[in-house]
Amino acid sequence: MIKKIYRKIFKYIQRAKLKNHNFTIICDSCVGGVICSELNEAFYTPTINLSMNGRNFIRFLKNIELYLSQEIIEVNDSGCIFPVGRLLDINLYFVHSDSFHEAKQQWDKRKVRMNYSNLFIVMTENDGCNYSELKDFDELQFKNKVVFTHIKYPEINSAFYIKGFESANEIGNIIEYETFYGKRYYDQFSWVKWLNQKNNQK
Repeated sequence: MIKKIYRKIFKYIQRAKLKNHNFTIICDSCVGGVICSELNEAFYTPTINLSMNGRNFIRFLKNIELYLSQEIIEVNDSGCIFPVGRLLDINLYFVHSDSFHEAKQQWDKRKVRMNYSNLFIVMTENDGCNYSELKDFDELQFKNKVVFTHIKYPEINSAFYIKGFESANEIGNIIEYETFYGKRYYDQFSWVKWLNQKNNQK
């Protein structure tokens, strides 16, 4: 209960500080959707409630308009308990959807809301993400991008080190609560300060 109260106060303060709205967060995990929800912002992005590995995410970003112009087809993956879709050569794992039909409907509805003039890119160093993929991400021509990592990579400009996962091979679930006072691991990053940067052209 105490944790929920502190979190509610924290979210209220963050929402009051946010000046930039109608932004699009493209993310390889659920983090982007959680941030939009906590800031009480609409989903101007189709990458909600899904995951992509680092290699596919970078491929998607390099030709984002091409991929968004394609129809998702269902993929039967016996190893997954959630729906899987495919865009050309990329698999999308809809980890919080009950059916492929539901996932596709949400994807199609949200992809037309994309705001390319207010774009933010988020990647996480998990799902087997390797150093080469971190370097490839860093070279992408997006003004505002960040990759959350489990250790420091000073040579990678877009890397932001999240403390608490140093003993692992990759970053863990940064949506989890880090402290008794309702702070999540991803709160180590100044989301509102970052999102308040406007005119974010590719």
